[in-house]
Amino acid sequence: MRLDYYCPVIVRTAKGKAVTNAAKLKKLGGYICDDEGADFTTFMDNDVDGADLIGAPLELEFIAKSNSLFARVGFYPAQPVSEAQRGQLTDYVIGQFLDGFGSHPLAIRKGLSRYHVTFVTDPHIDGADTVTPYPYESEHAAPDYAYIRGPFEINTPRPQPKPSRKIVSQAQKMQIAATNGDLSTVKILIENGCPVDVMVIPEESFLTAMTALGWAANRAHMDMLTYLIARGANPNAKTNRGDTILMMAETPEIVQLLLDAGADPNLKNESNMDAIAYYRDQASFFEDSDDDEPGPAISADAALGKTYHDKIATIETWLTAQI
Repeated sequence: MRLDYYCPVIVRTAKGKAVTNAAKLKKLGGYICDDEGADFTTFMDNDVDGADLIGAPLELEFIAKSNSLFARVGFYPAQPVSEAQRGQLTDYVIGQFLDGFGSHPLAIRKGLSRYHVTFVTDPHIDGADTVTPYPYESEHAAPDYAYIRGPFEINTPRPQPKPSRKIVSQAQKMQIAATNGDLSTVKILIENGCPVDVMVIPEESFLTAMTALGWAANRAHMDMLTYLIARGANPNAKTNRGDTILMMAETPEIVQLLLDAGADPNLKNESNMDAIAYYRDQASFFEDSDDDEPGPAISADAALGKTYHDKIATIETWLTAQI
């Protein structure tokens, strides 16, 4: 669950001209401000008694019903908040808009254009009369002097906090050891408290992150696979790109081992492909490349294509046996 607050905004161009065209405002919807100050929990301290909250980045949202643009700020509570905590949170959010963002317009860039966004926290400020207040009723409305409305309960999962330095260090060591087949180091890490499925998402989107079981499956380290499965590693864990460990398996034998350990071949990745569809897609890539490379390269590609088909056959045989 997330608690969202909305505040209407006035958008102006870099030259100070107000933007009122609904189509242009709609294009600004979805803009996320990830500056440190846009996380409202940064300066919260003890403003909300006993509440454990993670802040969502400030985001601009276009509300079609009123053809208006709003700033939305959200909070993920670790546990249900009381009415008293809601009131404290509302007062805090209003104060942040009034004292911070209300007096310091947010400078944003969309494409080649620059805009300045002013948060409407008082109906008497210049231009506020042209902004439509939030169109929906709220049980916890803000005081009369503010246009801010909330909190509205949104059913969305609470995000995980950033991993500690210790977890990041363990994940890096585990990845290196699992990739290189260094079983002794993996054992030491796990015996000293490292989670068997530890994985940290890299900041660079082009890098791949997997659990130790994923790296072991991808590099065909059978002894490590057996050990990790025995220690309770999740055979259905996914990479940071959404592919399953089963899709990362190097050989048909590893596919069989993962299936026997509980891997689900019907799980889909972000391209909506299950394991069989994924392997067919990979096989077609190598089959299509046969005409492009002469000589030995053809045999190499054919061998890779056959490996993918062998993996498919392994999964199909396993699925048939489950009927």
